[in-house]
Order: sequence, then C-alpha cells, then structure tokens
Amino acid sequence: MNFISDNIAGASPKVMAAIAAANDGPASAYGTDGWTQATERRIAEIFEHEVAVFLVTSGTAANALALASLTRPWGAVITHEESHVADDECGAPEFFSDGAKLIGLPGAGNKLSPADVTQTLARFREGALHQVQPQALSITQATECGTIYTPDEIRALKAAAAPRSLALHMDGDRFANAPEHTVGFWTRYQFPDLGLALALGGDYVDVRRSLSNQKVRPYLVLDASIIYTRGPWRALVRIDNLTDEVYAASGFIDRTGHFPGAPRSVFLELSRQW
Repeated sequence: MNFISDNIAGASPKVMAAIAAANDGPASAYGTDGWTQATERRIAEIFEHEVAVFLVTSGTAANALALASLTRPWGAVITHEESHVADDECGAPEFFSDGAKLIGLPGAGNKLSPADVTQTLARFREGALHQVQPQALSITQATECGTIYTPDEIRALKAAAAPRSLALHMDGDRFANAPEHTVGFWTRYQFPDLGLALALGGDYVDVRRSLSNQKVRPYLVLDASIIYTRGPWRALVRIDNLTDEVYAASGFIDRTGHFPGAPRSVFLELSRQW
C-alpha cells in the first residue's frame, strides 16, 4: 500500500468493494446512515471519548472546514510558520473562514512552544476592535519535518491557550518518514575509585520514504559521554553524533529535499553541588 498521499494512490479492491456494498440500497441522509454511525462508534472507541465525525473528501477540506467552524471572520489561528495549514493549503483555511488570519510562529523542529503562544496572545488585546482575535491553535502531528508532539507537550500548549479559550486543532499528517525498524541503546560503565564514568549510546533508524516517495537511507548515530566527579564538583563532556554521520533526519523539505541531521557536536559542562 502507498501512504504518501490520497491524491496519488488508487483505491484498493477492498475499498472499492466496500463502496459498492455501501451503495446497495437506500440510506438515511445527513450523517444518520449506518455507515457514519458505525464510524463514529469506532473512532469513539479509539479516542475513548464521545466524538462527532464529519467525513469529507480530502485533508484540505477537513482542515479548512474544521478551522472555519472554530474561527470567525475577524478571528485568527495561531500555528507554526511552516505548518501544513500555513504552507500547503493554498489559502483554503482563510477562504472557508471568510477571512480569518493565520498567525505563523517560529519554533525548533517545526513545533510550537507554550511560551511563544503565551507571548503572542499578549500582543492581541482581548476585545480590541482593530485587532483580529485569536480563536484557535493549530498543530501538525507529525510536523512537516517529521518531529512529534508528545502528550505532555500537547497538554502544555492547551494550557497556554486556555486563558483565551482557544480551541485546539490537530492536523494529522501522512505516514511518510516512518522507518521500517528502529533500535536504540545506551550503556554506562563506572570506575568508582577514579570518580569516572563512560557512557555510549546510539540510535539506528531504518529505511524511510519521504512525502515525494523518495527513499531515505538508514543511519546510525552514536553519542558518548565522559563524567568525572570529585567531591562537590562534576565535569561532563558529551559528544553527539560521535562519528559525524551525515544523514537525513527526514524527507519533508520542499517535498524533494531532506531535512539534515545535526553534525558532530561537543558539549562541556561544569557543575558544583552546594
């Protein structure tokens, strides 16, 4: 199966057979048919919460209509400046919301931070007649460069948006950049008499496919640390990407290029316990 895009892959024989079966005989309209209700029950089971499901024909339609339902024409949607709704929907969210503004924020790994959301909200006075009013916060999961918001990060963003009652919209991304296999390890050996510890770890990421269906080669990145402790003092030398491996962290950028992984980096830390 090809998960790159619903605009590229054809429907499988099982999907076509299911469509033909659903087309056999009459059915109630406006979401009261058995197929929609069965979908709602199944998704409610997955999310462990009562949900309302509205089936549409594309991801752009889903995002644009969802944001239009959350945002008034004088409203605004806070999102990352390189999020899917900002870079890949060709103005559809603004069009279907009758003019709501997208406010793009920077952020490492294409992710929003609660601090940036709080700072941005402070710029827009609540109820000000000459300013748009932020009404929704939109995140992409996974982001356009393959990074993931953890549940704790999502909770923190929701808490940052809560004082202004912003709705939280999550744009689900496609399955590109998912590796076939991953392996991670970390080991540490101590020399108590010397106050010394050595640590070595690594991550192996197997073959992936980018959004443009390019093959992204596997890689192994090794990290190492040396820790020396003497009395209240502690010194640490950490080397990330020990072998200076050149690799692609993901294959999203411009749909044809790769987002490069970090080169070898050395960090020094000296601390004292009081």
